[in-house]
Amino acid sequence: MKTLQFTYEMRTGFDTSIWDHHYTLKCIPQSSERQRIEQCKFTIEPAGSFERSEDSFRNAVIFGSIQDAHDSFAVSVCGRAVTGLAQRETVRDPGRLGSFLVQSSYTAPGDGLKHYFDTRLSICRMERPYDKALSIMENLEKEFRYCQGVTNVATTAEEAWNLGCGVCQDWCHIMLGLCRMAGIPCRYVVGMLTGEGYSHAWVEIADGGYWYALDPTNHMIVEDEHIKISSGRDYHDCIVTKGIFQGSCCQTQQVRVAVEALTAETNEKAETIDYD
Repeated sequence: MKTLQFTYEMRTGFDTSIWDHHYTLKCIPQSSERQRIEQCKFTIEPAGSFERSEDSFRNAVIFGSIQDAHDSFAVSVCGRAVTGLAQRETVRDPGRLGSFLVQSSYTAPGDGLKHYFDTRLSICRMERPYDKALSIMENLEKEFRYCQGVTNVATTAEEAWNLGCGVCQDWCHIMLGLCRMAGIPCRYVVGMLTGEGYSHAWVEIADGGYWYALDPTNHMIVEDEHIKISSGRDYHDCIVTKGIFQGSCCQTQQVRVAVEALTAETNEKAETIDYD
């Protein structure tokens, strides 16, 4: 169990002013059996108007709009989370597990993944879905490597597999596709990992009424280094920011994520910070 202090910052710049801007944000972590969000504050600039809600996957969602002209849009979320409270999370909607078995446009296997599943994976004799998923993750490390700049947000599992490398999104879509081929309900997770950089993605698989989290990119079981933000069938269900607006422009976006573990001393000092 750890106490993690986190910051998520996203800034989008527009080369000309836009207006009548409507947006959706999924960047607010929520408490669960695995983590407790003790403090959380978010700011949106320009302010505009917004409301909080949940999507069909129980992710926290912010719906907002900015009517006035503006040439930048910034979101900041900071707070503190206690992680590693449990090794698993209860499946809250068992009747919906079937939707996590269906391949999506991102995870659907082509000839390459089908051939790998049929000829290279030896999981048919394993009984527990968790053991099968763990074996898939362990074997994937031998066949796929991490590499930035080769894929993009539209890359599918089959496309990344044929390239032989990609980022966390690609690792997860490949693992989701293989798990679903093996009959394992599984979902895509977006969150934050200890360190500094960007948001991260990993996988949760269902077994015996519980969700178990695995991080194929880092070849590890998720314990207390991760903070979960959202989950869904694939990347599309967990897009952090989406929006429409009036105006014609080019956009640039910068994202910064920082997560650090608090020691007993820093944790005591953090009690004085106001995140309300």
